[in-house]
Amino acid sequence: MWFLGALIPGCAAVRPVVIFSPNYYNIFIDESVTITCNTGPAAEETQTYYWYKDNDTIHRDQQSFEIKFADESDSGDYQCRTSTGDYSHPVRLDVSYEYLILQRLPTVYEGDPLTLRCHNTTGYPGINTVFYKDGEVIQSSVTDSVLHIDKVDKSVTGTYRCTRQLLHRDDNTYHHYSAESKISVLELFSYPKIKMSPNTINDGDDMFLTCDTTLAPLRDTTELQFAFYRDGRNVQEFSVSDTYRVLSAQLEDSAYYTCDVRTSTDNVRKTSDMLYIHIRLDYTVQNIIRLVVSGCILVIAVCLIFYHNKPQHEAPSDSGR
Repeated sequence: MWFLGALIPGCAAVRPVVIFSPNYYNIFIDESVTITCNTGPAAEETQTYYWYKDNDTIHRDQQSFEIKFADESDSGDYQCRTSTGDYSHPVRLDVSYEYLILQRLPTVYEGDPLTLRCHNTTGYPGINTVFYKDGEVIQSSVTDSVLHIDKVDKSVTGTYRCTRQLLHRDDNTYHHYSAESKISVLELFSYPKIKMSPNTINDGDDMFLTCDTTLAPLRDTTELQFAFYRDGRNVQEFSVSDTYRVLSAQLEDSAYYTCDVRTSTDNVRKTSDMLYIHIRLDYTVQNIIRLVVSGCILVIAVCLIFYHNKPQHEAPSDSGR
């Protein structure tokens, strides 16, 4: 299996990402597309690139290559890897021979901008574009064939369709066409869970709270920031640290705790469920001994005070004898 090559001794695994330019997962026959293995700014320029389509090796060794005149045989799942890194996730490319297609990004995550393009094949001028979501009209224009959403969330998930009139020059009349695409907005990171360590906290113990979340594999380099709250009041501002520490926790630290996770641009933010933490009195043998000793000292102190303040009776005089 060629997947064994993903593990290279002595090298840190860096997962590349396959990117299309233009960045649509579907194109027409005879259109061109450039496919790039994006390894990030820290990658070495001298490394070797390996390409795969539908798990079969493509004989390309450069970081980018161009398909100049695409045909249906170019449709498939594309992956890449480098000599010092891991395999990318597969990205789908579809090559169509239809008159009209609805173009969109290969993958869409929470917080991303989204552009939908009602794209007609060359030689057939188009007018009167209408966009639908789940059967409802969301945009119509005589000339504009693009729908743009600045920032998406899970509510954008749905079935999108566009209609457009295309001019057939052979009879000089407009014909009505339609194209459809299902869009699923993927979760950028999971809803956080606030976790406590250790499992039980006695007064005087150090307490650690962790805001636990998981990034989507294709976005695992996204910078996240974390904040913590006690009974709704902020106790740690947003930072890259996912841990809140309380030194020598006391009974008054018993409270409901939550945490927030956000992207560095704050375009996606999520809050954990509340976690109630009860700080317990420490009833260990050592503390019981301390309490007993303290009680004894208190009793002795009270006795001394009582004895010191007790009235002293004078002894009888010998003069009366």
